[in-house]
Amino acid sequence: MNLPTRLTTRDGFEMTVGTNHLGHFAFDALIWPAVRRSPAARVLTVSVIAARWPLGKLDDLMSDNNYSGMAA
Repeated sequence: MNLPTRLTTRDGFEMTVGTNHLGHFAFDALIWPAVRRSPAARVLTVSVIAARWPLGKLDDLMSDNNYSGMAA
């Protein structure tokens, strides 16, 4: 979180988006076969107070044009 410079994941996504958002969904996809074997299968996603912060610019979601660690 709040990296001093813009970094990207192996797949080319901005690191904060890749770690805090896309990574969770990738993990869910990997464990989904095991979860489905449960009679009460579910995946719950929770967030923290940061979820109430104003949205960044959706037209530059990967911070290609203007990087700010906190905004990412």
